[in-house]
Amino acid sequence: VEAGKMALNLECTQVATLLENSLSVIREKAAAHRIAVAQVVEEGLPPIALDPRKTKQIIYNLLSNAVKFAPDGGQVNLRIRRASRGDVEIWSADRPYAMRQPLPPGAWREFLEIAVADTGIGIKPEDAPRLFQPFSQLDSSLSRRYEGTGLGLLLVMKMAQLHGGTVAVASTPGEGSCFTVWLPWRPATTDAAAPPVAATASAESHLALVVEDDDAAAEVVRVQLETQGLCVLRVASAEAALELMNSRHPAVIVLDIMLPGMDGWDFLAHCKAAGSAWAEVPIVIVSVAADHQRGFSLGAAYVLQKPARREEMIGALRHLGLCPPAGCDCRVLIVDDDPKAVDVLAAYLSESGCTVLRAYGGREGIEMAGRESPDLLVLDLIMPKVSGFDVVEALRGKPETAAMPIIVVTAKTLNIADRAQLNGYVTAIMEKASFNHGRFAAEVRRALARSASQ
Repeated sequence: VEAGKMALNLECTQVATLLENSLSVIREKAAAHRIAVAQVVEEGLPPIALDPRKTKQIIYNLLSNAVKFAPDGGQVNLRIRRASRGDVEIWSADRPYAMRQPLPPGAWREFLEIAVADTGIGIKPEDAPRLFQPFSQLDSSLSRRYEGTGLGLLLVMKMAQLHGGTVAVASTPGEGSCFTVWLPWRPATTDAAAPPVAATASAESHLALVVEDDDAAAEVVRVQLETQGLCVLRVASAEAALELMNSRHPAVIVLDIMLPGMDGWDFLAHCKAAGSAWAEVPIVIVSVAADHQRGFSLGAAYVLQKPARREEMIGALRHLGLCPPAGCDCRVLIVDDDPKAVDVLAAYLSESGCTVLRAYGGREGIEMAGRESPDLLVLDLIMPKVSGFDVVEALRGKPETAAMPIIVVTAKTLNIADRAQLNGYVTAIMEKASFNHGRFAAEVRRALARSASQ
């Protein structure tokens, strides 16, 4: 999960067959503890386009956790049905605690709903929000008693989100829990419903979407982007791009203007409209109709004349923080007193090719920053004796570290005064409670690229 290497491989799948394969592994484990496993599957479900291996893993992980926490002689119930988007949006549960992860915006109107309920120990309301966070685990005594409380749930969420879906949990302490997963209902006979499968979850932070109906022009752009380490998805119309963006989240969009159906100007205006989920995604126009004034007024980041020269494209990508200079051996110093947080961040950074340095306190971080001169500092704020605020102040006061980019990743909920204190001195601020790997990777790339270009 931490490496983020999960590819989506959509196939025409019979839900009943998939379910039987998942249950066959669980039944023996449940029988050993006299746990009854019941299933209710909506009749007549047609084939659906999904990743069968990952969906099977989702079902297995949920059933495995349910059997693990159900008492001897207990009950586990599995329910699968077709649900509308409205069902997902108004989801609620008759339990003391219920929480659903955000449903990605988009045009999917139906979902495959997978729900697994157990009669186990339940989850304390204060613990439930931490189930899907990479920085937290439940009470350590439960982890020892049940051999890894919550293992697999983060993976379930990641695989659901990779499909374009979401997850929810509802629980009654002492009585049991219910986990629900929704996966977009992609009709197996509709090719357009399935996004290209070559991209991976780890590529979202450097995923480029090319909207171009001309094959030759699209190939030129693809080569330019891929040689800079970007993962490229290409669609031939604005409508296909909007559909794809329901489940994928590109770091940049390269857009032609003269498209069939909705043209590039309308697509740009749609993406940059107030309240749009895609308003912050930079869009680079590459078109023979390269109207710079109109493009910039509608929110384009760059407007390039087709065919765009390689140097122009690389310059745009570099300014957007998506194109680190070739041969840059980036070294990142993590300063955090929580070893687990350091390990998680180090895994993300190492996967991106960075050399990771570690400091487990503010004073040590200041000393290492001055001695090692890293390209980037990733900093926690809440540390004993020397806080992250102290670290920022110390580094900014020394000429050799004053320009060092700093990304704050903290468990502290920042107030206005905190942000004012950091304003102008740090590159980005992220809270651990809402930590997002994709955004973190994007911020790291931008910080390193801008630092190298100074």
